[in-house]
Amino acid sequence: MPRLFLDVDGVFADFVGGACRVHSREVSTVDCWDFHRDRWGISDTEFWQPIVHEGAKFWERLDLLPWAESLLEYVRSIEHNFSCISWLTAKPGWQGAEAAKMSWIRRLDKNYPILFSSNKAEHCKAIDDILVDDCEANVKAWREAGGFAILFPAPWNANDYITDKVAYIRGSMIQLVTNCKKEFAVIDTGNKKEFESGMVRNSAEGKVEFDRVFDGPLFERWATHLTRGAAVYPDLPDGRPNWTLANGQAELNRFRRSAVRHFVQAIRGDTDEDHFAAVCFNMNGMLYVQQRMAENN
Repeated sequence: MPRLFLDVDGVFADFVGGACRVHSREVSTVDCWDFHRDRWGISDTEFWQPIVHEGAKFWERLDLLPWAESLLEYVRSIEHNFSCISWLTAKPGWQGAEAAKMSWIRRLDKNYPILFSSNKAEHCKAIDDILVDDCEANVKAWREAGGFAILFPAPWNANDYITDKVAYIRGSMIQLVTNCKKEFAVIDTGNKKEFESGMVRNSAEGKVEFDRVFDGPLFERWATHLTRGAAVYPDLPDGRPNWTLANGQAELNRFRRSAVRHFVQAIRGDTDEDHFAAVCFNMNGMLYVQQRMAENN
């Protein structure tokens, strides 16, 4: 069974808020990972000095992030899918901080083991080990170590545009847990075909022939429509199309209305747009949103 590792700062604990407090800075100034250098213009030593000076009180005063309890409630609801769930957090670099941080975590949760590490990827031992972390470098290293990682949305990473953080984690986790449980096999239908060369393959009878969608002009026109649309509505920073943000009833209704409108215009012969391709786009959008809504429920 897979193992799940949860980051603390930036996912559950408002470390940035605490840092802003001791430096008398506004949280709105934090929009990148090395914000103290790139936005505040101070060194690492200058950044950590007031935090170290507060000692254990710094961790005691850290607030829960607004979504923390909902996120932990969701994690607990799926814990049966994992052999182990652990807190995996950065190791503080001064005396007494580790105990104070552990105390903060234990106020939130009394059950999951707590691991401190300066190199989180070293804990990735299997392909189905999953990390949830707000640091892009940690996520990249974890994936390079062979595991799955979810980049938790934050103003300092590429997922900043995601507003419903818990829903995003829920959708990502469903997909990852499903992949982890999947055991692939070579299917033997018992109905084989031998070619003149001697090669033997399972019969193609009853299987979907996906290559048939390329017959006729519509597939290319649909692809062209999507390419033109990307120029008007640019892809997200992680490369996904903008329209894939759709996840609710309002977007579903919009796709449905647009599909009907383009269908009518296509049938009556309007040529101001490629209405046939637009029907395909909107019908696909409807199915996509319906699938996301089902996953979220």
